[in-house]
Amino acid sequence: IVSGDSVHNMLVEKVAIMGFAQAIRFPDVDDGDPWIGQIRISEVLIDCVAGIYINGSLDVCYINKVHAWPFATKGLVGEVDADRYRTGAAFKIDDSADWTKFTDCFSYGYAYGFHLYDAQYVTLLGCGTDYPSTLGATTPNGIRIQSTSATTQIIGFQAAGQYFGINMSVSGSSGAVQVIGGTFWDLDASAILVDDGDLIVTGTKFWNLPQVIGINSGNAGKISIDSCIFDTISSAVFAEHADHDKSYWSIGKNNLYV
Repeated sequence: IVSGDSVHNMLVEKVAIMGFAQAIRFPDVDDGDPWIGQIRISEVLIDCVAGIYINGSLDVCYINKVHAWPFATKGLVGEVDADRYRTGAAFKIDDSADWTKFTDCFSYGYAYGFHLYDAQYVTLLGCGTDYPSTLGATTPNGIRIQSTSATTQIIGFQAAGQYFGINMSVSGSSGAVQVIGGTFWDLDASAILVDDGDLIVTGTKFWNLPQVIGINSGNAGKISIDSCIFDTISSAVFAEHADHDKSYWSIGKNNLYV
């Protein structure tokens, strides 16, 4: 499904889309003053190279109960691990978002579960990403957050089998990436990797991981962690960077280390 320019109030509901390069695409075509918004996508099954792509939304979009999974190849005779891998992003928002909401969405086997680029004020509620962890040579991201996507709320998120649960490199001082009430387990590297930007984590469980928070550069911003459980962490709960100002860390007293 590919929309034209300046599409508003469009509903995609209760369909299955399989076998294409992109399942659903809402582009913002630069021909003067175009924009899209108020898109609603609900109860959709996807198995394509890439899933949903929304570009240039200037009003709230709602994506609800979308399941991106290898429906077309799982269970085939002679199936191998690579049959469950998709090279694109299951959900991608690019160039503005204006309070877009993802609710109860899930991806399995995608290089990026959610990819937010220049997408301000996005909320993920009750979403999750999984990956065939036997494909250890790849580096899948549960959520990749980049550029001006600084104000992102991630509530009740679950990540397993990824390389990074969340990989963030964001700019701007107006907000922070907030992770509230999530669960991260069986990942190959960091649960959350911070290249740049502010991070707030509360009420989240981390278990069976090499490390929880990885600081990848001196550009990482202010980081606050509280009321979390760290269980069976093999390397480091917090992997610091030599150039990062440690006065920006706030590690609360209500964390539990098991």
